[in-house]
Amino acid sequence: MENEKRIERLRDRDIHFMTTQQEYEQMKRHMEQTGHTTLSGYLIELGINGFILNVDYSSLNDLCYEIHKIGVNINQIAHRVNARDLAAETAVQEVSMMMDTVVELVKKQFNRIP
Repeated sequence: MENEKRIERLRDRDIHFMTTQQEYEQMKRHMEQTGHTTLSGYLIELGINGFILNVDYSSLNDLCYEIHKIGVNINQIAHRVNARDLAAETAVQEVSMMMDTVVELVKKQFNRIP
């Protein structure tokens, strides 16, 4: 009869690992937040369907730095135009407004990244 139970068992592999109390409590909280009723069911679901995301933000940081430098240059041009009262002031203001728009778009993208 015991052999019959083993044949009927769907999951026939045992996985064992140790955690700290803090890690265990955190896993239990995540389990409850996802609606799972057992830790093993949650960990199986996570192991099969879950993933770890590593994001390299360095290119975005470089982009923001370059955009900032462009903004500084635009401000310097604007100050020179204002000091000489040139007619190109409106063009500089338009470029400055476009630059502000670009900066806001980049900030929104940063906020969307996990």
